[in-house]
Amino acid sequence: MSQDQKNLAISVLGAAIWSAIWVAAVWVAGLTQATVPIPVWVLIGFSALVVGALKWSRLTRNRRVYRCNDQLYHEFGDPLVDQASRAGTVWHGVGGLSGFSALIYGPYHGFRPGTYLVAFRMKMSITQPGAYAYFDVAHSAGGGPAQVYCPGTIKADSSGHYRDHLHKVVITKESSSHNWEWRVRLPVAGVEAWADTVTVERISKDTTDWEGIPTTPVT
Repeated sequence: MSQDQKNLAISVLGAAIWSAIWVAAVWVAGLTQATVPIPVWVLIGFSALVVGALKWSRLTRNRRVYRCNDQLYHEFGDPLVDQASRAGTVWHGVGGLSGFSALIYGPYHGFRPGTYLVAFRMKMSITQPGAYAYFDVAHSAGGGPAQVYCPGTIKADSSGHYRDHLHKVVITKESSSHNWEWRVRLPVAGVEAWADTVTVERISKDTTDWEGIPTTPVT
C-alpha cells in the first residue's frame, strides 16, 4: 500500500469515527433510527465529508512521498522493477561511471516554513571497501545556482535491504518558496544503489534547531 493510499485510509477512518460520534449523539438525545429526520443524516454525512477532506489535506501538506523512479529527475541510471521496494519500481545506478552526476534530484517544490525530516530510502551494495553515496539538500532562487545545505554521505552496506537514511532540514519563511530538491550522487566506484523513495515530512512548525539530528538552518 502506497503512502497516499494509507493517508486516504486514515481519512476514511476519521470520517467514519466522526459519523459514529454524530449518530451516538442523536441516540443519546433520545431519538431512534426511524425517527431521525433526513436533514440530520444529511448533516452527518456532510460533516464526515468535511472532516475527511480536512484530514486528507493536513496529511498531504505535512508529508510528501516522492517515487525516485518517476517523480524525481535523473542524470544517469535506469529503472528496475523490485517488489521488495515501496514504489514497486526503483531507480538504479552504479558508482564511478558518471562522475558527480545525480542519480536522483528534484522535484523543485516549495515548502511551508518549519522543520522537516527527509528520509532517503535506498538499498546499496558495496564491491569495494569504503564505497559511499553522496547526498545533499539544495534550493535555488531566481534561476541561479543551487545553494547546497547539509551535505553528507551514506555508507554502503551488504545487507541487501532497503533502509531509510534520515536527514533534517529547517526551512525558514525566507526560503520556503524556493525550489527545493533532494539529491543523491555516486561519485566513487565500488557501490551500486537502488533509490526507492524520498519522504519529506514536516515534523514541527519551528524554524530553530531541533535536537537529535544535526541540522543547518536555511535562511
